[in-house]
Amino acid sequence: MSLRRTLLWLCSGLLLLPFLGYHYLQDMQQFLLRGQENAQQLTAQAVATLLQQRDDLLASSPLPADEEALYAWPTDQYMVLDGYDDDWDPRIRPIAIPPQRGADGNAGFAMRIRLAQRGATLWLMVQVDDPTRVFRHPAIAALDSSDHLRLALRYGGAAQRLVIAAEAIGLAEVYAADRFWRHPVGPVKVPLQANWQEREGGYQVEIELPLAALAEDPRVWLAAVDVDNSVARTPGAVLASGSHRGRAVHLHAPELQRLIAGLRQSGRHIRVLDRQAVVRAVSNFHSATPGLEQRASESVHKALAGSSVIDRYRSAGQERILAAEPIRGAGDAVIGVVLVEVATREILDLQRTTLVKTAALTAAVFGLIMLGLLWFGARLTRRIRQLGSATRKSLDERGRVVSPLLPEAQRGSDELGQLGTEISTLLGRLQHYTSYLERMPRALRHELSNPLNTIGTSLQMLRDSSLGDHERRYIDSAERGVERLTLILTALAEATSLEEALQEERLEPVELSGLVRRYMLDHRDQYRRHRLVLGGLPQEAWTQANPLRLEQALDKLLDNAADFAPAGSEVTLNLEPGADSWQLSLFNQGAPIPEGLQSSLFESLVTGRGGQATDCPHLGMGLYVVRLIIESAGGTVAASNRDNGVAVALALPRILSP
Repeated sequence: MSLRRTLLWLCSGLLLLPFLGYHYLQDMQQFLLRGQENAQQLTAQAVATLLQQRDDLLASSPLPADEEALYAWPTDQYMVLDGYDDDWDPRIRPIAIPPQRGADGNAGFAMRIRLAQRGATLWLMVQVDDPTRVFRHPAIAALDSSDHLRLALRYGGAAQRLVIAAEAIGLAEVYAADRFWRHPVGPVKVPLQANWQEREGGYQVEIELPLAALAEDPRVWLAAVDVDNSVARTPGAVLASGSHRGRAVHLHAPELQRLIAGLRQSGRHIRVLDRQAVVRAVSNFHSATPGLEQRASESVHKALAGSSVIDRYRSAGQERILAAEPIRGAGDAVIGVVLVEVATREILDLQRTTLVKTAALTAAVFGLIMLGLLWFGARLTRRIRQLGSATRKSLDERGRVVSPLLPEAQRGSDELGQLGTEISTLLGRLQHYTSYLERMPRALRHELSNPLNTIGTSLQMLRDSSLGDHERRYIDSAERGVERLTLILTALAEATSLEEALQEERLEPVELSGLVRRYMLDHRDQYRRHRLVLGGLPQEAWTQANPLRLEQALDKLLDNAADFAPAGSEVTLNLEPGADSWQLSLFNQGAPIPEGLQSSLFESLVTGRGGQATDCPHLGMGLYVVRLIIESAGGTVAASNRDNGVAVALALPRILSP
């Protein structure tokens, strides 16, 4: 695997960081939620401890255990008795009374009631849809001769029937009525005030009533009476808030409300319930929705049984934590329950913000590390490729060192730079050793020529002396050995000298067709054991070369072909045009080139003769000389096996006729 791919696989391991960070944040979220659960439970226990032995604050009101109770929303907004609802909290939802047909048969007669509790005062906003409105006439004594409201409650030990009517918009008159709601029966005992205002399609009445008026019985009966004929003034349809028994008003204890209001905190809601599971006080007015008691009924029942409860549930699309703690009174009896509710939105928002920040930071760090590693890998691989390329360029095609010094960029202070320095040192030593080997043949020839001459002279003198035939055979063998050593030294020195000479020789235009024709005519007598055949020749074939060196190369090729071709066989020389070169090929019959030797046949000291015995030593320098000559002219040389022989092809560059 390449370095880049390896680094890419290693970088992919960094993807574990976001995964581990996500699980860490999930664990942190659970830790925070458990901490919030403990905190809310401690808060509930603190409030329950505060209210212990306060049976007076949690005295249960005789509310019926049905759904007919009217919920008075606690509020801390300042309210004015002006008949308008612009100072009412818009979150206070109205209680709608089903519409009926009015006295004129119109089906648009309807009523809506809103209740609010502020301190020790109960506020009512009654909105009536009545297309035809009839005000009270001061000259008419009957209370049911105009549109009016009827209110029944128990106060002062007796039932009170009150009629609220108005002669005009503004403060309305309040009358104590008889049991038929027709005539006044004396002064009004209930401290009640009302303000009557017109509205589009009807009217609305704002009522201010002290909570003390409901101390004996929290039930209230409220009705709107429709009178449409201003002449006859006959009462028609009646819309009532419930049965004649009235509906209980769900009130909070004022003194308890003042205690709990001091624990107000954003996001946390505290409710105190009595033993009948009725809410008696809330910490945050805007969260005093009556639905929690139904959702947390199981937790409330457990707390009323004397158990501490901590629970989680989902409401309005978010998770909430609910803690319930029993309040104990005299005799360790449970007199109420403290409910502490907190939404986990802030915790989850914090966790989400932390997750986003962590993810962004992790992605940035991961990206920087990835880019850094990829940049480092790309730079490392580029330097390695440059080092390999520089190393290859420092050697020529024949494996000789051209320049032992690598570029300065490959010899830095790091490990790769040290490797480049060591390669440069190695190339320098190799160049020095190659030069030594190239000079060795001439040095050997120079050093061995005198001893060989001395040996030759001594053998000649021995031959001239009076020796027998037996001794002369040994002298002849010694002379042949001296000749072989001389030929070996001459061949080695010739190859070395030729390579140096070719570097200094200048090339000239040569016409190959004439050169090949003359060469074949001149050498036919020399190779009588074979038939030299000249193939087809083009009319003109110009190349850039040294003609004497070309003939020398042909000498080596013919010598080699004659050694391997059987006696009497043909040796064919062809010259053919190629794409951008002239193909000069020599074919001879005989044994094929051994497999694995074709690629190295033209190297120095490589021969395919194996153990073939010849009178002249063969060091594998002939074809090497051919390659040197052809490559000096810008050509190439190759050998291949044919069906019944071997072909050697020389490719020489084509030029235009000079």
